[in-house]
Amino acid sequence: MGTKLTDSGGFTLAEVVVAMFLLAGITVAMTVLPLTAKVILVNQNIKSMLKQQARGVDRELHSFVADGNYIASLPAATTGWALAYDSCTNCLTFGGGAGKCWALEAGCTHNVTSHLPSTLTAAPTNATMSYTINVSTVNGYQIRTAAFSYSYAQR
Repeated sequence: MGTKLTDSGGFTLAEVVVAMFLLAGITVAMTVLPLTAKVILVNQNIKSMLKQQARGVDRELHSFVADGNYIASLPAATTGWALAYDSCTNCLTFGGGAGKCWALEAGCTHNVTSHLPSTLTAAPTNATMSYTINVSTVNGYQIRTAAFSYSYAQR
């Protein structure tokens, strides 16, 4: 008739509390891990799309120096190589406004955000993209390279 509680085969309060904390930790980890992975994947996808857009602009800039026929296809209002979507800051301009500045000019920022698809420029991403031209001299020749920068709202 005088059996003790510890002989009943149950758990002590301390064991129950420790087990609950372990289960709570595992549950939080199982919830947070997939959500974190999804956020990282979305941000990587945005970064990949921005890099792809930058490569497209870079190819177009390359055509200015690789294809002599490209000059003939420019509108009559421009007197130099220009990207239609380049709204430049502190650059040589040919009449002012977007698409009226020399695309290979160094020392200024070429804002090409309007070239990005609306899925990247709209909220919540709000992406922007620009490039600058760096000039170096190799064997007496000027070499111009484009350095792209972009920003977007992390999700």
